[in-house]
Amino acid sequence: MSAPDRHQDRSFLTSDRLFLLAVVLLTIAAYVPTLAGGFVFDEHNLVLGNPRLSSWDELPRAFFRLEEETTTLTQEAGTAGRYRPLPTCLGILAWQAFGANPFWWRLINLVLALVMLTAATSLFRRLCPDPWVWRPAALFFALHPVHVEAISWVSLFGNTLLGVSFVLALHYHIAHQDTGRPTARFASLAALLAGLLSREGALAIPVILLAWELIFGRDPTPALPAAASPNVSPPEGISTDPCSEAASLQDTSRRPSEPTSPPAPSFWPRIGPALQAIWPALATVALYLAIRWLALGGTLRVTADHSPLPWNVACYTLPIILLEYLRLLFVPLELSPVYPVAWVGTAADPRFWGSLMAVIASLVLFVHRARLGAAGPRPVWFGLTTMGAGLLPYLHLRALAPELLIQDRYLLLASFGFCLLLALAIRGATTPTTRRGPALTIILGLTLVYGALTFRQTRFWQDDLALFTRAAAIAPTSGLANQNLGMALLLQGRLEEAEERFRRSLALGQPAAGLAGLGDVAFARGQFAAAVEAYEQALASCWNAPATLLRNLGLAYVRLGEDDQALRTFDLLAARFPDHPGGFLNGALLRLKRQEPAAALEKLARARALAPHDHVIPYFMGEAYDALGDRRAARQAYRAALRLAPGFERAAARLADLDRMETETESGTGTGTGIAPAPATLPTGP
Repeated sequence: MSAPDRHQDRSFLTSDRLFLLAVVLLTIAAYVPTLAGGFVFDEHNLVLGNPRLSSWDELPRAFFRLEEETTTLTQEAGTAGRYRPLPTCLGILAWQAFGANPFWWRLINLVLALVMLTAATSLFRRLCPDPWVWRPAALFFALHPVHVEAISWVSLFGNTLLGVSFVLALHYHIAHQDTGRPTARFASLAALLAGLLSREGALAIPVILLAWELIFGRDPTPALPAAASPNVSPPEGISTDPCSEAASLQDTSRRPSEPTSPPAPSFWPRIGPALQAIWPALATVALYLAIRWLALGGTLRVTADHSPLPWNVACYTLPIILLEYLRLLFVPLELSPVYPVAWVGTAADPRFWGSLMAVIASLVLFVHRARLGAAGPRPVWFGLTTMGAGLLPYLHLRALAPELLIQDRYLLLASFGFCLLLALAIRGATTPTTRRGPALTIILGLTLVYGALTFRQTRFWQDDLALFTRAAAIAPTSGLANQNLGMALLLQGRLEEAEERFRRSLALGQPAAGLAGLGDVAFARGQFAAAVEAYEQALASCWNAPATLLRNLGLAYVRLGEDDQALRTFDLLAARFPDHPGGFLNGALLRLKRQEPAAALEKLARARALAPHDHVIPYFMGEAYDALGDRRAARQAYRAALRLAPGFERAAARLADLDRMETETESGTGTGTGIAPAPATLPTGP
């Protein structure tokens, strides 16, 4: 390396390792607030309300059900399904190691994000070795605020697993093309399969690999004789760095991982070799689809059979969705878990054409500025292709929930290409090789702004109240945002505010959730008849209700003294959610109350098999055995309850009574009439 080259390499940071360490520390500093947060949003169902995570037996079973099919939720037939067994397996491991402590769950997610960042930094350098491009790109990718949702929202780690899979799949694919080592190809395919088993967005990875082959792959045309000679080198002063403004000659002796500058060969001759290079990746996708088809009983469940979104509305709304995604990348302000969407139903709507022209104009201008930062178009085209391919799986709007069409986490892969283009655009606008001051000012300024925005955004993800207060402020017409804000307020005991939000949710098209929320408010106020009415209306509006709705309805009937209705409700809960212990347990308690110990014992046995660590279940099994006159079995059940909860006074008292009666019987002083079981006690509220 010549002296000027060495000076340029040190002009930004003296050491690549030191630079990487600085980026990692900046990322940790930006995400420190997220470690103090709790579980939010659907983590209450996927983590806290999912007893399957406590069983090692669920590791293989995770590959035969959808992620949302927990013990408290079912998947409605005909909707798109989230087949994500790998995050569920990681969730089981996290639960076994750390239980329900959110700090460790969030720390694991942050560590996965740092792995993704480290591999992404290496990728940026491979794609464009100019330090004035790959280093800013790595900084921007590490601190871009749109990543806060993917990193702060654990949700069983699916988003960060997707990011890690993407960067590793591309990294090892390039390494295989460089060296031809089979281990590199195997690592790339393993990363791809892991991504597919984590999130459906990984279907974009083979498209990105194809783009790399078409743009950077080996040239199928024969090289010129002069360029083929190893003794021919560029004239002095000419750089072969593809991102250098001085590069003007193509060095065909370079390896594929070092993308060369124009003149680029024709596009069409590259298609055959590119497809040949990625056929193992396509075979991996086919393997994934076969696994999914077999695991889900002969269906792929990648599309929705009865989406509420018409096809014409989905198509004509796409430009508005794309424009909003570009806005989030360029101006990452007002971020939220829910965004308002302006629906477009016809091509004559000016919003359709206006958004489409704005998207095209923005991309053309951005690409033009980025091309000024590289000698050739290849890094630019790859960045643009990665942006498009990363978003592609999320443009099938009919497969998404209408309230969640736009999500920050959907930009995780697309932001990789965006950050590369942004770094190229800054390099082209500032020419840092001659004037370093403006380039450093812009790079450090953007880094500071991104870091500050990320730090601020992580604070919204600390709890549901902060998160959905933010969501309702950004999208006040969202039924989902108002519904979840109502639940957060209800848990805080702010019943009037919660009721207002539930009524808004009901008016905004969330009938089942809104009515269920109003039922919870009425229950909390002791208005059990009103609670029953709201719960029944919620159940009628959506038969595919969660287990908590049926449980709360049964408890409301109990408080009204309508045990028969309560028993029917708990039996329905057990039938619809056979993996949920609540239906069996509460049904058993009612049967004990009705002096039906044999039937109660059968239900309790089912509940204990589902929740072996719940000390209440063996206690009531003891009462059932006691009512049947089987004191030996009753004593064993009470002891089992005490082993699970040594301070369980009721179990200790019942066991002491049995021991006293046995002593009295042996001494001939007992009456032999036994002891009366204590009245079965059901939970008191939702």
